[in-house]
Amino acid sequence: MKTSAKARSLIMKYEGFRGTTYRCPAGVLTIGYGHTSAAGKPQVTAGMKITRKEAEDILANDLVKYERAVAQGLKVEVAQEQWDAMVSLCYNIGPGAFLRSSVLKATNKRQWADAARRFALWNKAGGRVLPGLIRRRAEEAAMYASAQPKEKIAEAEGQALDAPVGRSLGKSRMSLAGSAQVLTGVAVASGSVAEIKANVGAITDGVSIVPVALLAAAAVIIIGGAWVVYDRHLKSVEDGI
Repeated sequence: MKTSAKARSLIMKYEGFRGTTYRCPAGVLTIGYGHTSAAGKPQVTAGMKITRKEAEDILANDLVKYERAVAQGLKVEVAQEQWDAMVSLCYNIGPGAFLRSSVLKATNKRQWADAARRFALWNKAGGRVLPGLIRRRAEEAAMYASAQPKEKIAEAEGQALDAPVGRSLGKSRMSLAGSAQVLTGVAVASGSVAEIKANVGAITDGVSIVPVALLAAAAVIIIGGAWVVYDRHLKSVEDGI
């Protein structure tokens, strides 16, 4: 993986550009965007001067070394934001310290939240806690934590594929609604039976035998009403409405 432009901007912001040699808080001769002799060429000497463009070119070359160290230490696949945050940390504390860091160890255990918290431990230079390092570690941790590891994305996608699609869910709901509609139709039909019986009873008051024609009519009304409701339910489910 390569360091993104966003991560390079973060490194440049916190390292700051210095066109002439200076000593960092740890007492090491430094120039440009935090370049030291330990990072490779050019060798930093007292009184040395470079331009901003030269400093950017040196940074680009230096990053190759720190990217290699991060890649060497990683045993798991990480997202771009996690990679960027670790390269920035490695650039600042050095490959040796990074490879021994709890940030790397937690990452290799896929303990993402714990790894993000452990950036804050690297807030000292020369044995002193520095406000600038506190801010830098906080920004690196936020960058790291903003990532969603690829296995989490794959897991989320798998869950999405396993979930019922909207149309199927709609049909399920319609099936429930349709069933309720059928039951309602039966209830209405039952009500009709009671109503017909009451009417028949009123018509044949005092008569012991109910006319067969009236009973047949009642049966037709009950069966026909229930069938119409059920038929409409089946059509609504097939059409996916």
